[in-house]
Amino acid sequence: MDLSQPRDIKRKKLRVYLAALAAAGIVPITVFGILAQFNFADNHSAVLAVAVSALLAFAFGFRWPNRGWRWGVWVAGGFALLLILAFVGLYNLGRYEAGPLLKALGVTVAACAAAEAGSRLALLRTSRASSRIARS
Repeated sequence: MDLSQPRDIKRKKLRVYLAALAAAGIVPITVFGILAQFNFADNHSAVLAVAVSALLAFAFGFRWPNRGWRWGVWVAGGFALLLILAFVGLYNLGRYEAGPLLKALGVTVAACAAAEAGSRLALLRTSRASSRIARS
């Protein structure tokens, strides 16, 4: 009986969650870095945020399919938190704008959908591969 196996599983889980936390930090930095190159003049910041977070969430869902849509919450969490803080700041200034909240919701929903799609694609791929092996 190998006693090191539970330790290896814990290490794997830790690596996965550290990667997810890094992704939550990388998404807003990437979006703001790209927008800073264009002097924030473009009105498509939400589309860029959706694209970056959805692509990264899809990759996480495809790589680790057992978590499904939850990867979208991890990946978009940093950007959603930033937009919620922007809403709170605007609210404290007396400006009642729902734009940041709607963008945060859109980024999170898109990331969750992309992560679920990646997860299902990975599971479909593995089920097809196992059926091919069974036929052989």
